[in-house]
Amino acid sequence: MKKKLNCKINYKLTRLFLVITATLFINLSTKAQVELPTDIFNKADKVITVALGSLRNTGDYLVNHSINELSVLLGTARQILGDQVNVAMDRLSTENRKIMERISELIHQIEEGRSNLVSLVDNLVLDINQILGNTLIGEKQFIIRKISGFNHLVKEAGDYSFVIIASNIGYNTDNDKTSFVKFVINDKTDITNQVKFDNSLDQHTRVIKLPGSVINTFKNDEAPVPIKVTFAIVKTMKKGFLFKKLKTSRIENSFYLYLFPRLSTELQTEAFIEESNWVKLNARKSLTATGPNAHCRSGCRDWNGIPFSIEFSVVGGNEPPKLGDQRLSNPKIEPAVGNIRGFDVINPPIVDNGGIHAIVNITARTHPNPYILSADVEEFTSKGVVHKKDKLKIFYDEVYELVYPKEIKFLRLNGRLVYNNEIFNYSIDEPNPVFQLVNDFVIAGEKHFIIRVKRPFK
Repeated sequence: MKKKLNCKINYKLTRLFLVITATLFINLSTKAQVELPTDIFNKADKVITVALGSLRNTGDYLVNHSINELSVLLGTARQILGDQVNVAMDRLSTENRKIMERISELIHQIEEGRSNLVSLVDNLVLDINQILGNTLIGEKQFIIRKISGFNHLVKEAGDYSFVIIASNIGYNTDNDKTSFVKFVINDKTDITNQVKFDNSLDQHTRVIKLPGSVINTFKNDEAPVPIKVTFAIVKTMKKGFLFKKLKTSRIENSFYLYLFPRLSTELQTEAFIEESNWVKLNARKSLTATGPNAHCRSGCRDWNGIPFSIEFSVVGGNEPPKLGDQRLSNPKIEPAVGNIRGFDVINPPIVDNGGIHAIVNITARTHPNPYILSADVEEFTSKGVVHKKDKLKIFYDEVYELVYPKEIKFLRLNGRLVYNNEIFNYSIDEPNPVFQLVNDFVIAGEKHFIIRVKRPFK
């Protein structure tokens, strides 16, 4: 009886556990499915705001491309989804769900600090089709396909151009008109009436020129500045019998134009120069010699003695001096043992023959005396010295001349790039993406290096 009761209890507990598990699974699934596109849009807007704040504070340019990808894709998604922004994700079409999934991927990518950008060139063109991968958007649908021209160096004069590619955006006839109805900078400054347009390159392309007088008011001479550009386009087409039916499409989108200062970097140079100098050796050079026996035993009144000399030389005497040359200085004569006996006549020692020869002339007039002739020795030697020059501000499109002694062995250029905060350290003679060695030559004992900084984009 007890066994049957235990079996029933275990069976009921098992059923209860399964019911609770199934309920939890349904609730979790329902929660995941009730996420709406508008929720993802709101999250994306917040992520862009935070990422832009980080960009302004740190100068970290690497998030640039992902911000523009996300910003333009948001505008495209809002246009395509229309009134479906409040529809549950699982009720969207496959194509629209893939667009929202791609937006979520970009959000996560920016939050994790994993941007796509590896160089400024990558930011020149933003391709919606490429961003969405295999997600197909109708070829005839009026949406932004590509935008190019995000990056610009500050101009002293002139406009800032970018290019939009969309279906028939450059095609303007009585039956098919494209009108740009809105241009706003940083959500505040309306420049709609100041924007100019180039003639269309083809029916799907339009070149837009933003007024430099407005854009330059946001420039920073020390760091890149993101400038939000919001635009709206209205496409009006006559359709149907005798083109009496009007169809109107509207695009509203935004991206960030990055305005870069002409300042490229503050350059610090390190030059390794072989400096040659006379260096005094620790030990003096000396020679010990004993004079002749000039002792006079008788009748010495007219005895003049026996002259002799002590001398030695070193290798050198070149003009200009060569490495390894030696020269003598500060000669000195002294007895080798005790005091000088007798009446030897000792002339002052001298250094002659360009400093390589030391000699002393002595007249011996008594018993042989031992003498020591010595002199200091200097050697012409080289020593490598690193010379650092004060930081030099380097601007794009300028040429700079660096001048050093011709004995320079190598020159290194180091600093931090303004546009992406990247630290660099290059030898002047090695290929690198930052500097171009235009020329180098020697004049009047000096080595000249002519350099300029390479533009990261045109």
